Amino acid sequence: MRTNVSFSADRLNSLVVRLAQRSDKHISVADPMVDASLPNGSRIQLTLGTEVSSRGRTSRSGSSRTCR
Repeated sequence: MRTNVSFSADRLNSLVVRLAQRSDKHISVADPMVDASLPNGSRIQLTLGTEVSSRGRTSRSGSSRTCR
């Protein structure tokens, strides 16, 4: 689904860190990928910055989050 919603890299990284904290998980450059559950039971996969993919834009730009 195409959208016109966009975030700066800093704002998106901040959101990813906050979501990890709400899940009682740690995310950092040393451990940039987290699978967790939010307090409401939603599962989430987080990736911090471009630490995993240095190619830049694969399916995302900066951090990513996926809620199921």
